[in-house]
Amino acid sequence: MAAHGIASRVVVSGKRVLNPFRTFLLRVSSEILEEDLRSMKFLLVNEIPEGILENCQKPTDLFSHMIKKCLIAENDLDLLEQLFNHITRSDLAERVRVFIRKSSSSQELVSAPTAQVTRELPAMGKAMVCFMLSGNNIDQNATLQQLKFGICAALKMKSSEISFVKTEKEAKNLASFVFQIPKKEELLNSLRNDALQKEDWLCQCGIQAVKVGGDASYICLAQPLAYPPQDTQARLSQPFQAGSDADLKCKGFVDKHNLDLIVVVERIKDQMFHTRLKTQLAHLVEMICARDYNFRLALVCYPDHSLCFPNANTWWFAKEKDVMKSQIHFLNESRTAPSANGLADGLALVRDLATKKDSRSCRKDANKICILLPSVNERTSLETYKCSNGHDVMKLCRQLAENSVTLYTVGILQPTTASSFGRNPLPEFFAGISLKTGGRYIQTQNIKHLPGIMMCAIKEDLSLECLIGTAHDIVLPDVIEKYGDINVEELTKMLKEELNQRSCLAKSIVLQNNVTVLRESELALKLSYDEDLESACFTFTEGVKRLKQAVIPTDGIPQDVDMEKMTSDLARVTISKDQEITDDLSERLIRKVGHRTLYCTSF
Repeated sequence: MAAHGIASRVVVSGKRVLNPFRTFLLRVSSEILEEDLRSMKFLLVNEIPEGILENCQKPTDLFSHMIKKCLIAENDLDLLEQLFNHITRSDLAERVRVFIRKSSSSQELVSAPTAQVTRELPAMGKAMVCFMLSGNNIDQNATLQQLKFGICAALKMKSSEISFVKTEKEAKNLASFVFQIPKKEELLNSLRNDALQKEDWLCQCGIQAVKVGGDASYICLAQPLAYPPQDTQARLSQPFQAGSDADLKCKGFVDKHNLDLIVVVERIKDQMFHTRLKTQLAHLVEMICARDYNFRLALVCYPDHSLCFPNANTWWFAKEKDVMKSQIHFLNESRTAPSANGLADGLALVRDLATKKDSRSCRKDANKICILLPSVNERTSLETYKCSNGHDVMKLCRQLAENSVTLYTVGILQPTTASSFGRNPLPEFFAGISLKTGGRYIQTQNIKHLPGIMMCAIKEDLSLECLIGTAHDIVLPDVIEKYGDINVEELTKMLKEELNQRSCLAKSIVLQNNVTVLRESELALKLSYDEDLESACFTFTEGVKRLKQAVIPTDGIPQDVDMEKMTSDLARVTISKDQEITDDLSERLIRKVGHRTLYCTSF
């Protein structure tokens, strides 16, 4: 287990721990009003006991009971769509339809070669497994997908290791589904034990019986098991072992002194602004080089999409101070007014720096931080961030998170950034994409504060990175035990308590008066869960509508706007001393660990 304060273990990028179905429900729950929840509970009174419904104080509580009662599942959301239509929330019903479309288009099964199917013989190194289901009108495609998810999560396998062979109708109300999996005794025994134990993932799929490999007979899940085998109890008592063959691997150790910083600048048509910006970035280089870091800097500059090809530029990593300053000098302002924003092109170059394996890209053993310096002039739509070059901002931010890059965004407010209805909504978008990676959004009205703010961001992130190994060891056993089907809120609370019990400390960005920087707004949290820009555009537009509908008091400030948050940019930002883990820091750690973990719960 990684100890606090030393180089810590981080996890290779890949499949995410956070179950996309649960993430979707959490995202939708943030849109459900109290009146909506009451209406949904009323409609479900014949499906869920009234006593349970009375205790459902939050939409997530209701969703959990609907899952337990098999009213909804990842491949069966018809009832949820009907509920939203009945309570006149067509916007949420449309979200359900979009989720179903995206899930069905991205979850394709690999089929075994035809020769293997006709001969009914496993391929070399493979074993046949057969699952028996009962029921009328079995949805074959939905069942295949659910079984694939269950097998991968329970046996900790990659989806590419599973091949679908065939399905057959055994009797009037029975059907069998046959797959091929690697012929490894530990995998086959694990599946046998799960069947004997009648594990939840099998029961939720409606499995009646399982036949593994060359076994002569089925294991019937209807038969009670009085004495579980010893190896089953051992496996359940140790759900996670770092040295196992599970699809879960580590990069090794990150050297806390190694820092790879990527600064991303939006090129705007303002020569004076860029001159001042370059001066402050040169000051930042001096500040970092004066500290005990093995420091390298890369620059990315993105303009608009006025050209027919990606016109963002990269200055590769440099470690010599003079070279860094020379690269900063060539950050030029845009010569034309922007027609569409090139943010996605810029983030695509950051992803390339994080994923390519050459001397000009990120080091494997370095802490990787990206600081984005965008224009935050008022926008009431995210359509301008749609990229004609095929890049998606939300997907790129997820890829950065998966590759251990934390995104911080610093908004330098201009006089034109104030909204006509009292609040510029665009910072909410940048707060959402930053939180997706475990970072945060910070804003200032004084560009001279920029080096200090960026240093605070670096110190905070380095402090959290020292806890990644410990957080990983705390979180992963719980996730694996639940087959990746977790509640993010509960996991955040659990991680906070565990870290504080172990006396783990971390630094946090605070205001000069030692008031902790406020957590992201509801709109920013919603945006952080959106998987693509299309969904984010919908979320942002709905959020802007709500801001415009806010009641305006006599001083012209919407009542739902936190004045402390609005004026927080006027105070100088600093970094706290080591402190106990807060909800905010715990949630950022969850985002980091969740995206970086190679664990098959989503595909």
